[in-house]
Amino acid sequence: MKSAIALLLVLIMSVAALATIALASPTFQDGFVTGYLNVSGDGQTEIVSTNLDRWKGFTNTEVLYGKGSIDYFATGHSNQSGNVSQIDRKIEFPKGLLVNVQHFDSSRVFKGTGLDISNINVVSSYSGYDSLIVTPNCTTFDVKSEFNGIWDLEAFRKDIYQNIDTKTMLDGKFEVDKELIFT
Repeated sequence: MKSAIALLLVLIMSVAALATIALASPTFQDGFVTGYLNVSGDGQTEIVSTNLDRWKGFTNTEVLYGKGSIDYFATGHSNQSGNVSQIDRKIEFPKGLLVNVQHFDSSRVFKGTGLDISNINVVSSYSGYDSLIVTPNCTTFDVKSEFNGIWDLEAFRKDIYQNIDTKTMLDGKFEVDKELIFT
């Protein structure tokens, strides 16, 4: 894992020096729909997003750097009462270099569940969809992807009564369909 993170940082710094497009993806504000981001093109891409909701006790961060052709769509929304928040993303990246890091943290300090999810991809091709749904009693992360490169998904929650730790790391050409549900 440490070598993958070191490789990721080197790749991020290399790609960041070349990036020419900076965009922000959806964020939650006051429990209402806040929008979407749709990017389609060929070149250098940089997408950085941080969603912080202290009322629900979570942060969600995404960093994506790419060089090549990309079709990217992300949307974030909450229901009217603000009890359910959801972020959906779809990425089509046929060839090039794509570095994508997602991190979700539900901090107990801000009345969260103590859940921590990290999804890291360093790939030469990627096609996939993922969805993060946060409710007061349940957090769901669902990912379906086909890729060539490194795919690393880790989730854990530790407290007095439960110790949940799951990790999946793949390096090569794979298809993945994984859903994590924490209640």
